[in-house]
Amino acid sequence: MVRSLLVGVTLSLASSQGFDDEHALLQGLQRVQKHNDPENFDSPKGPEAASLLESVRSVARSGLTQESPEAVTALLASVTETVRSMKPMIMEEDTTAQSHIDAQIAEITACGASENHGSDVVAAHAVQVAALEECAAARARDTSARDEACNAWAAHAAAVRRGFPAWDSGNDDNPDAVLSHVRQWEEFAQDEIPGLESRKAACLAATETSAATNSRCDAVENDNNGAVCDHERTCTLLHACHDHEVEVYGALVAESAAGVTSRQNQWHTLTQVECLLGLISTAVQSSEVVAESAMNGCDDVPLNADLELNTPDAGSLSDCPALSGECPEVRLPPLWSNGEQDGLLPAEGTVRLYGGSENRGILEVWHSGEWGYVCDDGFGSWNGPQAVCQILGFAGGSEYDAHGTQSSNNGNRLWLDNVDCRNCPAGGCASIMDCNHNPWGNHNCGHHEAVGLDCRN
Repeated sequence: MVRSLLVGVTLSLASSQGFDDEHALLQGLQRVQKHNDPENFDSPKGPEAASLLESVRSVARSGLTQESPEAVTALLASVTETVRSMKPMIMEEDTTAQSHIDAQIAEITACGASENHGSDVVAAHAVQVAALEECAAARARDTSARDEACNAWAAHAAAVRRGFPAWDSGNDDNPDAVLSHVRQWEEFAQDEIPGLESRKAACLAATETSAATNSRCDAVENDNNGAVCDHERTCTLLHACHDHEVEVYGALVAESAAGVTSRQNQWHTLTQVECLLGLISTAVQSSEVVAESAMNGCDDVPLNADLELNTPDAGSLSDCPALSGECPEVRLPPLWSNGEQDGLLPAEGTVRLYGGSENRGILEVWHSGEWGYVCDDGFGSWNGPQAVCQILGFAGGSEYDAHGTQSSNNGNRLWLDNVDCRNCPAGGCASIMDCNHNPWGNHNCGHHEAVGLDCRN
């Protein structure tokens, strides 16, 4: 009897897969069981779950009263085990899909956490730019106020000079006339001196304020040299990284939707099977056939909320400032990995000779995604040529005047100044970053001071 029930359970599988005889029916059941063995599992197949459901429906509709409870119980146990082996696999596939979502969210987060162009870096540069903008506005405001106050004093003084009481030369010998004129001058002076003094005081105060602002802002501009271009560069890189990873994330979420639907359908089908198995088990105890209405009730089993993927919002970034037109174009990397530019680009601090030959040219260094100059201040006297030529694989070298040579970035970036390589060990420095130097971008050089190197073996 058990054999006939096994035939019933696998009937739909056999017919759908072309099984012609009793032996093939048993092979079909074995195939389902083998497929649902974790060692052989690739991905649960919806058609197999659906076929299993139809087979169990057939058993529920069959004459259970013709079979022994033991035979049906054995069959139920076999099918139950099959269902129990399939559900964890669906959950495992869901976990894998969620891990891909989480990993891509981590990539987006990594963009914002980058030490080179992350949100904190961009925000720090924004503060610097704000300080520069505040200073530019303060300089303009205080200069205008100084000019207005001092022009007002000069204009008032000129008006007073023009309004000064004239001397009547016809009464030069008349003492009363002289006294009268002096009294007019005294009255005029008493009336005008306060206005003159107040306007002079306003001019002096505005001049002092303007001078103090200029002094303060000179220091601010020196401390934040290059901040505008740094902000443009880091903000552009952050947006490029974020937008790239968000695009990948959006595509991943869209592609995952079909998988979610498939797993939900499979889970729902297997849960229907479990519901039917329960009805069959109850019916066997009372030697009854499962009612059609009861079987239809199994269609309403709930979906598994745990199979819904968590797809958080990827977030957005504040807009970058309008390009100043004074900064070099930011060259975007072709790929991103963990929030950073892909390894296809040069490593930080890489040096090269540009614009000449393999061993001679203008010295450039790679920093924050672009090439830039090295200023010649002290470079030749502080072991720079020897150290950098050795970094490039030569025995040594010397500096030459590179005035007039154009860098590959059109002279828009000056990266290093006061490079001092006297601290290099006997074997030489491994990188120009091992030499002492000013902070990146902090210099007092012109483009004509770019280092030129002539390396030799």
